[in-house]
Amino acid sequence: MTDPQAPAVPRERDPDLINAEIALQRAALRAREKAWRHGVAVVYSEGGVIKHEYPQTESGDEHRQFPPTIR
Repeated sequence: MTDPQAPAVPRERDPDLINAEIALQRAALRAREKAWRHGVAVVYSEGGVIKHEYPQTESGDEHRQFPPTIR
């Protein structure tokens, strides 16, 4: 049983989780590229808010251009 009063011991990040995060970022980029190629929006949730990301049309509308780069 753990002592709730004991100081928290910092843990190293699990390498498998680090690789999973990288894979998820790569999958998100590919999904955006596919959506961009087919001219459809990407829908996602950020901070509990549903957002729509549209490809920029040739008319230069106000929509966000993607695919964005991964940092």
